[in-house]
Amino acid sequence: MLTNNGIISGKVLDPFAGSGTALFAANEAGIDADGIELLPIGQQIILARRCLERESSAKDFAALKKCVKERPWHQAETKAILLKLRITDGAYPQETLESIERYMGA
Repeated sequence: MLTNNGIISGKVLDPFAGSGTALFAANEAGIDADGIELLPIGQQIILARRCLERESSAKDFAALKKCVKERPWHQAETKAILLKLRITDGAYPQETLESIERYMGA
């Protein structure tokens, strides 16, 4: 449904969700939204934001603070190899791809 002020109902489908901005904005407006994001960094951003929007405890924040300080993904030897699709192949420079794979492995 459209009004002079914008959309007030309906459903949003974002086939290239990125960091989820449209999904979160629709949700805040009370509009149902679904999105698709193939790139793992976008998926991680969406998951992190969803976690932050839930009720968090002091223990949760302490764990996040420790993770930011220690950056375990920089020392990780285990990598989670990213599957490549034609549409995502070459999406990142090699150094960035390796950093993402170490982060996902950690």
